[in-house]
Amino acid sequence: MSREASNPIKNKLIELDQRMANMEGELAKIKESLSNIPHTLEEERKELSIHREEFNKLQGNFQEISRSVTGFNQKTINLERRMEVTKKNLSSGTVASILIFTILFILSLFVRA
Repeated sequence: MSREASNPIKNKLIELDQRMANMEGELAKIKESLSNIPHTLEEERKELSIHREEFNKLQGNFQEISRSVTGFNQKTINLERRMEVTKKNLSSGTVASILIFTILFILSLFVRA
């Protein structure tokens, strides 16, 4: 009976030994992944700084485009105003020309008569 009693104890010891071996393997994996964290963080920092630089460049380009569009809109508004002034001047110039022609025509009729 002592053999039978020691056999389950042996089985339990073997099972516990296997569990300990598995735990040691898992612990080794965890230690390895923890040791890789600083390298991973450093790589992520480098990538983040690269992305920040790209973002800053794109933001600068966007601001430049925004300024260009604003300038273009101002120029367009100025050109539209000039066109309106030119149209008014043209119509008033035409009226003035017709009046002067009419006055000269009437004067020429009086001079001939």
